[in-house]
Amino acid sequence: MASRERRRQAASAAAPARYSFSLAETVWGWVPAVWSETGLWQLGFPQSSRQAAAALIRAGTPEEIGPRAARLAEQLQSYFAGQKCAFDVALDWRGYPPFWEQVLRYITTIPCGATMSYGAVAAAVGRPSAARAVGGAMRANRIPIIVPCHRVIGADGSLTGFGGGLEVKEAMLRLEKRLAGSA
Repeated sequence: MASRERRRQAASAAAPARYSFSLAETVWGWVPAVWSETGLWQLGFPQSSRQAAAALIRAGTPEEIGPRAARLAEQLQSYFAGQKCAFDVALDWRGYPPFWEQVLRYITTIPCGATMSYGAVAAAVGRPSAARAVGGAMRANRIPIIVPCHRVIGADGSLTGFGGGLEVKEAMLRLEKRLAGSA
């Protein structure tokens, strides 16, 4: 428990001093994003309304208006419309313990339409016995969709925990399989 608290405190200490937010409308709903001066700090799951998405943002955070918010909105719209599975916005990795960052960076290399087990990810980053720690990194992922933790599954192929819910995970994997099949 103490190490969990230390990680939370480290992530808090590394949080950007200044934030801004943007909202992207997609066919799946409104997606909230939080930006730092470095890049995308946090991304939410689609919400049913602009108000619901905005409610997830800390009050008083200024709105991000500009090319990086527009670029993210365009890429999210293309993704959820089933047209494109690529993101190239700058990400702010600050606040993650080194192993979690290594895992999260690695999962961005899992191709669209593919999946890997927690154990396979652990082996790929050089820690074959750290499947549970990989799960910890997935739970800590604050940039889902772009850092595709939904592509990490159980060793038996089962869908396991996902912050957006297993139905969303399954729908995203179906969407990506269609995208990969049409590429």
